[in-house]
Amino acid sequence: MYYLKRYLAFQIDVVLSGFLFAPLLVLLTFTNPEFFFIMKSQIFITLTYAIIIISYFIIMDLIAGRLIGKILFKLKIVCLNNKELPKYRIL
Repeated sequence: MYYLKRYLAFQIDVVLSGFLFAPLLVLLTFTNPEFFFIMKSQIFITLTYAIIIISYFIIMDLIAGRLIGKILFKLKIVCLNNKELPKYRIL
């Protein structure tokens, strides 16, 4: 059951980061018409999405200590001795 909760929490976080990704692509397309042709590149889209996901995971873990999916499923990252994990270990 624990692994199912972790998996579902991860999926929620991936979907939420996707909601951050779509408006960024729309904004870039409207501000720079040439971006539409760059956007057709699958490599560019994949790298941009990867940067957004990694940034979301790092920023949320550093600021809130947990991601939204973990908050919803009442999960958190702790050390083996049940103390809070230091910020440098999160990175």
